[in-house]
Amino acid sequence: MSEIVVTVGETDAGSLLGTVLAGTGHQTVDGTAKLGPLDVTYRLDATLTGGGLDLNPPATVRITDLRVDYALSLSFEFDIGSVLPEEHIPRVCFDVPVIGRICTPAIDIDWPTIRIPVSVTDFVRGTAELSPAVTLDAEVWNVAVVVQGVPVLQLGPAANALFAAIGTAATAAVALVPGIGPFLAVVVAAITATISVAAATGLLGRLLQPLVAGRAFPIYRQPQRLEIVPALAIRLDQVTARVDDNSALVLAIGFSPL
Repeated sequence: MSEIVVTVGETDAGSLLGTVLAGTGHQTVDGTAKLGPLDVTYRLDATLTGGGLDLNPPATVRITDLRVDYALSLSFEFDIGSVLPEEHIPRVCFDVPVIGRICTPAIDIDWPTIRIPVSVTDFVRGTAELSPAVTLDAEVWNVAVVVQGVPVLQLGPAANALFAAIGTAATAAVALVPGIGPFLAVVVAAITATISVAAATGLLGRLLQPLVAGRAFPIYRQPQRLEIVPALAIRLDQVTARVDDNSALVLAIGFSPL
């Protein structure tokens, strides 16, 4: 069996991976999750773009400065009655000259449960380690780099932005409740205290990390039968991928004539 060896340096590999990442397009996920003790429904739209690329032997491809741009819409319910007691304003009567006796109605205020919608557009950066993977499927060779483990994402700044957006959205939603005026700050403080920045960080991690973890990015695809010229073809019997000591991605392709 003869062999062809293809070597791709870090610069070319970086350009290739950038093209591959651009081709992944938008990813959209929705569902329910926990934000501290609260249940939230969410929709997440995200795209991946790459930064630097390091190739480390024998089989590690590291993307540095990986960027995840996202738009997150979520909503949750909050029971204002869990913070404020029910209000009862009793009936009051008084005498008005000429008109006579006038009485105001008794008023009971039962604080509602409100839905708070939050929208935020932001990005996070991180690092992901990948390794080459080769498969033969339906007589087609596929070479990809696959994310190993959990990517390290810098969630701090994005979590602070999400927490601030929740506070702003809570203020707007609570302000619409009749009679809330003097209690507005108390209720908003209770909502933000229930959530915390740590809860926002946890939510972003659970939503964003699966967009990267385990992803396979294809870099080479070739039918097992390769026609060189009309009436002359070879069979690709074996394909291996590794990173050599010169920080280059090496494809070794074993072939035989047909």
